[in-house]
Amino acid sequence: MNNGRLFGIIYHLLNTKPATSKELSEMFEVSTRTIFRDIDKLSSLGIPICAESGRNGGIYLLDHFILNKILFSKEEQEKFVVIT
Repeated sequence: MNNGRLFGIIYHLLNTKPATSKELSEMFEVSTRTIFRDIDKLSSLGIPICAESGRNGGIYLLDHFILNKILFSKEEQEKFVVIT
């Protein structure tokens, strides 16, 4: 499990709703299966992330989710921006 990729997924979903597993797998250069494992991991950590199948489906964060950047140092915030 790559923590940088997990944060990258969160930041991407904060800016793009919804995203497909294929889009995320290409962006992070992993398989779609790995993306779904990451989604499960984020969900188990309490991140309100959802995946819906179908034509208008995708992976997205619930609207009430806010990532509090105060939890991260200035250097960590800059690293996360570079990842995405």
